[in-house]
Amino acid sequence: MKKLIFLATEDWFVSSHFRPLLRRAREAGYDVAVAARDSGALADKNVRVIDMPFARGSLKPADLWRERQAVRALLRDERPDILHVIAMKPIALALAAGAHGVARVFALTGRGYMGVSRLRHVAPLIARGVRDAVAQGDALLVENDADRIWVDGAARLPADPSPSCPAPASIPRALRRSPSRKPRW
Repeated sequence: MKKLIFLATEDWFVSSHFRPLLRRAREAGYDVAVAARDSGALADKNVRVIDMPFARGSLKPADLWRERQAVRALLRDERPDILHVIAMKPIALALAAGAHGVARVFALTGRGYMGVSRLRHVAPLIARGVRDAVAQGDALLVENDADRIWVDGAARLPADPSPSCPAPASIPRALRRSPSRKPRW
């Protein structure tokens, strides 16, 4: 059975925004787990939760290092076939942890705190990392065209982005294919 891990800072966010995708992946035969801070939001949803030591909103170097190491350990221990990374900070951590060789889906749900904090100069580097990963065959999901444009060109988001969410039934290409690269742990 192929393993699909959703990586996010909070389990309640996955529950409120990605529950249909969790269900669909289970129905397609995937072993599904959510790696996030465990608030209990998924306790009755028949989904395994892997508690992660994320300090939501913190960009302290010590916290980022600890979180990066936790993501590395997650990848090493779980060996997922697909890593579905949700939101800017987990995307940055997955890129920094070297999540190479596994099929990756990057769900950009806006730039969040990392995009507006004093470390906002890091956001274009993350956009480039995602752009490079997508060029190598990974998938990108965005909530609006402005986010896609931002990743495409690492440009500033327009002040008034026009939302264009993908249809709920659309499953990323990465969920239907096997990884073409061997994982490097």
